[in-house]
Amino acid sequence: MRHRPCSCCIERPFMKSAAAIVLKYGEVFLKRGRRRFFLDILAANLDRTLRGLAPHLKLKRPYGRFLIVPRTEGERIEEPDSLVDAMSRVFGLVSAEPCEIVDNPNPENMAEAVAQYAITHRRRSHKTFKVETKRADKRYPMTSIDCNRVLGSAVYVALVDVEVDIHNPDFTVCIEIREEFALISGARTPAVGGLPVGSNGRALLLLSGGIDSPVAGWLTQKRGVGVDTVTFLSPPYTGPKVQEKVATLARMLAKPQKHLRHTVVEIAPLQERYRDRAPGEQLVLLYRRSMFRIADTIAKRGKYGALITGENLGQVASQTMPNLHCIESASSHSVLRPLLTYDKSETIDLAKRIGTYETSIQPFDDCCSLFVPKHPELRGRVSYLEHLESEIQPFELEQELLEKAQVLDL
Repeated sequence: MRHRPCSCCIERPFMKSAAAIVLKYGEVFLKRGRRRFFLDILAANLDRTLRGLAPHLKLKRPYGRFLIVPRTEGERIEEPDSLVDAMSRVFGLVSAEPCEIVDNPNPENMAEAVAQYAITHRRRSHKTFKVETKRADKRYPMTSIDCNRVLGSAVYVALVDVEVDIHNPDFTVCIEIREEFALISGARTPAVGGLPVGSNGRALLLLSGGIDSPVAGWLTQKRGVGVDTVTFLSPPYTGPKVQEKVATLARMLAKPQKHLRHTVVEIAPLQERYRDRAPGEQLVLLYRRSMFRIADTIAKRGKYGALITGENLGQVASQTMPNLHCIESASSHSVLRPLLTYDKSETIDLAKRIGTYETSIQPFDDCCSLFVPKHPELRGRVSYLEHLESEIQPFELEQELLEKAQVLDL
């Protein structure tokens, strides 16, 4: 028969502090020969994020994990949830969770620490639990199954009105036993995953003020690519609010990286020339080809590995397969299109999740909507567009506009 205190004797506050925050990575661990390269970049990104949010904390790097701990011994991390949320947005991590540290993880100390953790962190709505143990130290005197049984019994005795449910528990006590210490944690906060930004080169994003291109930039960053941006505006046809909107989106994309270079090119004179000399149905394709040539020049100067766009197959007239070919043929760089097969609803959901949606839907026109006819070309031909460009000669004007571009370091 077990002896347990009555429920009125147990306090169950929400998690107000933690000894540490454990950060776990996934795909990076599989890199084998280049693992240290990826981990060094991930550590630098985590350290930069941590310095900006909590300079009184420091990053430690035990094998297979990162730990955030106070710089001063004996202190605790107060209100850890906000820091967990921020760190879960760092590319390369798969989870972040507040935890307690047991420095001498013998079975007796572990039983006491796990029971105390459960008492402190169980909520009144939790009626079932399980204990889940992983042993990085295989020399530990108990197997993982034995740990689950012994430590689960300690929790069972310590709590009131709680039963074991190993299949669908209300809360789980997670235990990781290492050689010199053990970690005890509860619910994990999933992180964004992917690879550390900066581990896979750099690319140039054609950033509009819409929903798609910021999401495309974010998805490219998730694969470890550092992103800089170029935006095309058409004053006086587009007002200053558009530039502010796009700059805000660029700043959002700058957060996961050390810095971001944002280039603003004003192309109204170019669009007016096309309007006056080219068939109306070809205007959007000619606009986009000019944008790609200008972006291509920036990419060559900056030694970027690719261009990035938010283009989506069949979403608008310029994004049919023939038209995508017509547009990308104006550039010598590869074009990354992370959203190519996304439904619009999927892109919107992701924009909401990463925080760009509310800015993107602000009602300001971009330059691609300027002078556009009701029935644009759906099946463009490169040869015809090149013929038009040979007559219109936009190339020198493109370079003149590029030389006048505004460059911002964010």
